[in-house]
Amino acid sequence: MDIYVGVRVACLFDYLYNTDYNKETKDASKYLFQNPSEKVLARTVRGDLEAIVEVAIRYLSGCGMNKSPEGALFQLDFLTDPDHGQGPYLGDTAPRELKAKAHSCAAQAYLNKVFIAPAERAGLAADERRFTRRDSLRVSINEPAARFANFTNALHHANESAKLGLVSPAVLTAGFLLRDFGDAAGIDFSQMTRSRRFGPLWKTVTRRLDELYAEERIKQMKIAKNPAAYVCAAEGCGIRSEERAALRKCAGRCPPDLKPHYCSPECQKKKDWLRHKAVCKPGSKGRIPGVSDQPKAVALGLLGIEDTSNDGGPSTTESPEHKPQLHALPPGPARTIDIPAPGTSRGYISVTSSTLEAGMMKYIREEMMNPRNEQGS
Repeated sequence: MDIYVGVRVACLFDYLYNTDYNKETKDASKYLFQNPSEKVLARTVRGDLEAIVEVAIRYLSGCGMNKSPEGALFQLDFLTDPDHGQGPYLGDTAPRELKAKAHSCAAQAYLNKVFIAPAERAGLAADERRFTRRDSLRVSINEPAARFANFTNALHHANESAKLGLVSPAVLTAGFLLRDFGDAAGIDFSQMTRSRRFGPLWKTVTRRLDELYAEERIKQMKIAKNPAAYVCAAEGCGIRSEERAALRKCAGRCPPDLKPHYCSPECQKKKDWLRHKAVCKPGSKGRIPGVSDQPKAVALGLLGIEDTSNDGGPSTTESPEHKPQLHALPPGPARTIDIPAPGTSRGYISVTSSTLEAGMMKYIREEMMNPRNEQGS
C-alpha cells in the first residue's frame, strides 16, 4: 500500500503538493477494495482514460498486478504515443490534466527501466517480449544502448508533462538527471538552459533550484555567526579565521553566496557533503553507467547545443582529493580553534596558528579534551 501511494504522489501530484499520507493511504485502501484490478483492466478495454492511468500506477507499484514498467508503458502509449501501433490513439480526446499525468507516469516508467536492478532484468526482458511495444522492439533492455534510450524517453515524457502543466516529483527527478548528464559531459548549466530541447523541463529545474537556494538563504540568515569570521561549515569542526583565504570554499555548482567554506577536504567530503549536497547537487544520483559516459558530442546532440569549445572533454569543479597531512604548513592566514577549558573565565581557550594544518589543530583539541591525558588520571 505504501508503495502504491508513493507512486501516485510521485507521478500524479505537483511536487509542491502537501501530501497527507494518512488520508491518501485510507482513500487508496478504500478505492483498491472497490476497484479490483480485473475490473479496472476491463474499463481500459472500453477506452476509459482514467482507468488507463490507474492501471499504469498499479503496474509501477506492483499493487494488484505484477510490477512491470513495461506493462505501465503499454497502457500509457494509448495516451502518449500517436504511433504506438497497438490500437487507437486516445490522447487527442484526453483532458490536458490527465494527459500530463500519463506523461509523468511514462517518465517514471522509463526511469525505472534506466535503474532496473540486475535481478529484475530477465523479468523486464520477458515483459518486453510479451507487450511487444515499438520502443522496446527497437532497443531491448539487454542491448548496450538500452539505458541511454530509456533515459532519453524519460526526458521526453517529463518535458511533455511539464509543458502540459504538471511538474511532479518524477518530472523533477528526470530534470535533475538531465542536469547531471550535461555536467558529466562538461556542459555548463547556463548553456544547457539555452538549449533548443527540453525548454519546459529546464524551466522547472531552474525554478526548483531558485526555490532551494531561497530556502537555504533563509536558513543561513537564522544561523548566528560572527560576521567578521569565516567558519568551517562542517558541524562540530570549530576551525575559524578572520581571513577568507584560510578556508577553502566549495568548488561545486552552488551559488556564490551559498558556497560553504571548509578547513580541509575531510570536512568537506566526509562530514558536510550529505548536508550540502541538497544545495550543491539537488536530485543528483551520481554517474549512471551507459548514460553519464556518453561522449560530449552525443550529449550536445541530445540537448540541441552547438559545441563552441575546443577542449573536447569534460571539466570538473571538484577539488582534487588529498589526504590531510598532520604537519606544519608554510606561514599563511591564521586559523583559530576553541578548546573547552572549565575553570577559565570564558570556559574555553583559543588556539591560533598560521602554520598548523587543520587536522593537527583538531587533533590537539581532542587530545586536550581526552580524560586520560588529564593530570592525575
